[in-house]
Amino acid sequence: MLKFRDIKEKIIKNLPRRHHLRGTILHRAIGEKLFKKECWTMTRHSVAAGLAVGTIVAFTPTIGLQMLLAGAAAYFLRVNIPAAIIVCWVTNPVTAPAIIPLQYKLGVRLMTVLHIGWVNVQPGLFYKLVYYAWPLWIGSLVSGLTLAIIVYWAVFLSWDRLMYLKSKVDRSLHNIHEEIEHKIHHRDRKQQRNK
Repeated sequence: MLKFRDIKEKIIKNLPRRHHLRGTILHRAIGEKLFKKECWTMTRHSVAAGLAVGTIVAFTPTIGLQMLLAGAAAYFLRVNIPAAIIVCWVTNPVTAPAIIPLQYKLGVRLMTVLHIGWVNVQPGLFYKLVYYAWPLWIGSLVSGLTLAIIVYWAVFLSWDRLMYLKSKVDRSLHNIHEEIEHKIHHRDRKQQRNK
């Protein structure tokens, strides 16, 4: 069974980095503009805005395209691309069945309260698609924008505290790594003496 730490390590390891994108189709299509400094640096505004952009996209009913859309939006808005992409994992096959109906209900409620009319389309399959998509998009955009504002300000205002915690974790990981290296070195020396 996978532990949370293993999942977290896999996610962090697989986040896009500049060196992973060199020579790819995306790099050939966009060129060196893909590597704009502000799209990859970890600054207060860049990360907070990247997470906000990703939150908006994550709550839209574009499952399957969300990471691509969030990355493209972050690129054009010149905010942190990995931050925008990682937050898209909020809506996944486990959480989407709970999130999408709530967004639909929110959209229906907003359409009723704000007296927004339904789109008139001829009956048929396309009618049903538009009938359900209209409130879903309204609900998802309102919830995504609301959460994006909260995420932006939460990260922006707590940035110094987050960086302090990050440095503490980095120091702890460094100490653990040194301790493991020391134990391995001690074990190897002991094995050499026993030979």
